[in-house]
Amino acid sequence: RFDAAFVVSFTAVYNMRMLDVFRFGASLENYVGYLLAFVAVTRYYIRRGRALEPISIIVATYLTICGGQPQIAYFGLCGMLVLCLVAPGIVKAISPNAAENTGWRSPMEYYRHSLFCIAAGCCLSAVYAVPFYFEYIRDAPGRVHQKYGFSLAWCDDWHGQLHSFINPLRGDVHCAFGGSSLLLFGLLAPAAARPMRERRIVATLWLVTLIVLIFSLGSATPVHKFIWRWLPMVSSFRCPGRATMMLSPILALLLAWCLSIENREGREASARAGRMA
Repeated sequence: RFDAAFVVSFTAVYNMRMLDVFRFGASLENYVGYLLAFVAVTRYYIRRGRALEPISIIVATYLTICGGQPQIAYFGLCGMLVLCLVAPGIVKAISPNAAENTGWRSPMEYYRHSLFCIAAGCCLSAVYAVPFYFEYIRDAPGRVHQKYGFSLAWCDDWHGQLHSFINPLRGDVHCAFGGSSLLLFGLLAPAAARPMRERRIVATLWLVTLIVLIFSLGSATPVHKFIWRWLPMVSSFRCPGRATMMLSPILALLLAWCLSIENREGREASARAGRMA
């Protein structure tokens, strides 16, 4: 169990995407806040605490928003909401025993409490975020009211994104995810999901991963332009590939699910062998 946890956490934290945000300094603070938020929202579902767990979500949300890089903060907040919504299902898929003793009467109760904590973190960060939006984002001639071509800086292609998982050093540094070939097990997870309840939640995470990867390709597909046009503030961002920073926890969950399947099957096979003996 601890070996699997080390592998999953290592691939989630140490990758080329992390090195890219490290180049800008402030971006790394947003990224660290996002990873801490992932841990906080998942732990909050596994262990319903009265003080430490809710405060952890609030602090992580504050750090994600106030790190200093608005684009990374924006994608980090989107990723937090995705992780919060899938936490009950993926915890049940990875560890059914842990899901039975969470202390929550229903997933909706968890959603209300966790989303309240995220909202509290947003309110706490308002002293930074509100002036930044009204004094800069709304009137920054170098960023706002630009044509679509402005947003397509340093886009990677399908070949480069494939290298993100096979040979990360061959991917574009600005727009590739740059993960590990181990994460390919996570991408293949829906094919291995057998119970219907696991198949739904795993397929949901896989679909979010696919949308983010397609979005990062920019004008290669119509997905990026659609999101650029309709999602608030995205039209002010360049480098679509930076959205792949959302993938680290998502792919880590899929990889953890694959490893948990192997562990459960191994224990079941050992138990059968013991009974036969």
